[in-house]
Amino acid sequence: MRAPRFSDLADEGDPWEALAGYSAAAEMPCRLAFHQALRDVTAARGRALKTGGDECAFAVLGMGKLGGRELNASSDIDIVYIFESEDGETEGGAPLTEWAADLAWRIGELLGTHGAGLRVDLRLRPGGQYGPLAASLASAEAHYEYFGQAWERQMLVRARAIAGSGALGEAFIDTLRPFVYRRRMDPAALAEIRRVKRRIDAEVAVAAGGDENVKLSRGGIRELEYVVQTYQLLYGGRLPNCARRRCARRSTFSNKTNCSRWRTFARSARRTSSCAGWRTAFSFRTAGKITACPRRTDP
Repeated sequence: MRAPRFSDLADEGDPWEALAGYSAAAEMPCRLAFHQALRDVTAARGRALKTGGDECAFAVLGMGKLGGRELNASSDIDIVYIFESEDGETEGGAPLTEWAADLAWRIGELLGTHGAGLRVDLRLRPGGQYGPLAASLASAEAHYEYFGQAWERQMLVRARAIAGSGALGEAFIDTLRPFVYRRRMDPAALAEIRRVKRRIDAEVAVAAGGDENVKLSRGGIRELEYVVQTYQLLYGGRLPNCARRRCARRSTFSNKTNCSRWRTFARSARRTSSCAGWRTAFSFRTAGKITACPRRTDP
């Protein structure tokens, strides 16, 4: 993997390699922010200990393009925080749910305008914008088991541990694999996928502003991703080759002719998106529009 560079705007090299470079560049501050936040929260509350006395693990998961190693120059980063268990407390006597919330807030501050200047989106977490900033492994599993929706199954296809405990991140992904990749698709699940597609089409028709939008217009990047992810949900439980995070590799379960055509178009679309990303990245910085996780205000 090489570092991203301006020559990505030209028709040379592999755009997927460049996207992996952008993703790696975003992962490094996530790792640094996690370690600094853990030091800060531990200094304030003491170590987080489970009931048996072992330290409680915490994982930062990259979702969406970050999880799939397909981030472009201007993308925000979708993150989910998971901690190992709610049973236990810190050395200072605080519940582990409070410790995890503090740790998540501190990571957000370090990644946002008060630190690395990244645009962080936490809305993909269990419960969405109304859910806790950090979810325990058990509570996340319960959420997806009882309330999980089709869009959440698609979102979890690209989940990947990027900081903190890699073992906990993989345990989270393995635990939810039966939810994401079912052996059989029931009619209700298929109907839900169709409803989600119709809703996305309606929203995109307003947001795209015409067929020139390479990301949102009909046949654009978002629709390509949706089609590939839908095939994954349909066949991933029976065909392990479908259960891959990167869009470029996930297309290989199609026949060779269609796969070649898809890859050619996807490469072109990704390159165009990367060009637009550089322009957007500069406009964000020159206009001072970098956004961040809101600062915490204690009562």
